[in-house]
Amino acid sequence: MRTAAPRRPVRRAHVVIAVLGLAGLVLAACGSQPASPRATGGMPVDPFIARAQQVAQTWRDSGLLTSWTTGFVPFSPLTLEPVGGYASNENLKAAYGNGYVKSAVTLPVEAGKGEITYADGSRQPVGLVSAQSAYTAMVPPQQGTCPPKPGTSTCDWAIVSKVEPGTTTILTSRGEATVPTWKFTVIGLREPLVRVAVDPADITTMPELPPIDGRGSWTGATSVEGWQAIKGTSVTLALGLGACDKDPRGLVWENDDVVVVGGSVTPPDPGTACTAQLIITPVTVTTKAPVGTRPILDVLSGRALLKSYAPD
Repeated sequence: MRTAAPRRPVRRAHVVIAVLGLAGLVLAACGSQPASPRATGGMPVDPFIARAQQVAQTWRDSGLLTSWTTGFVPFSPLTLEPVGGYASNENLKAAYGNGYVKSAVTLPVEAGKGEITYADGSRQPVGLVSAQSAYTAMVPPQQGTCPPKPGTSTCDWAIVSKVEPGTTTILTSRGEATVPTWKFTVIGLREPLVRVAVDPADITTMPELPPIDGRGSWTGATSVEGWQAIKGTSVTLALGLGACDKDPRGLVWENDDVVVVGGSVTPPDPGTACTAQLIITPVTVTTKAPVGTRPILDVLSGRALLKSYAPD
């Protein structure tokens, strides 16, 4: 297994994708007829088409394609830790990470109603969870030991001293969105812990197919780390290459509601000594129609691709 080289920071966090039990599922696409696949060589086309149709069908069956442009599909985590970190307070960091958190104030148990505002100005009414429910969802299960206060053996808890409603901006399938939150002030932290307050009933999670080991199943298949640019029908992808891979190429399959992409390379000869690193290389694929609001999906993992960092 190759290890990734250090990457440039990505400002937008990726979403934690929910896994649906879909092992062994191979389905043909239904509904609109798929466009003809286009490949520039390398990875065999037939396995790519079959997997692309499976990915598209899974997304369609999950109902996500309906929610993609009308519902709330978050890409960011629902718990947002302080942007400035823990200000070198390793005890607080360890206490929170190990679930040693308690509240010194009464947490409201009343739920309510709110709304999400998207970058285009559209609004979506949503239900909200109570501060108590948000707190329960935010705090990790207790594990390990509690860090002691300096010079003592007493647990140095992360203590919530204040809770209040607020808003924050996160990335969603519909672009950036301002969402309701609960903000928890922790003694010793300059910034609060923040939990998105949207009721889980109003959140659509993304499905993921069981990943395919591309190198074991498709000779030359390689990972797509994200897309870098979209202009009309031209999509620039970021492929992850090994140090000795050559001839990176892109693959694309599309229908009316999704675009599925993949990558292929010419792998090194068996026994070739290569350094363990991930080299991000841009390749361009062309769709028959502009991508528009369609999600761009990775053929190997089935996940939605976000805009990635630029290569060095």
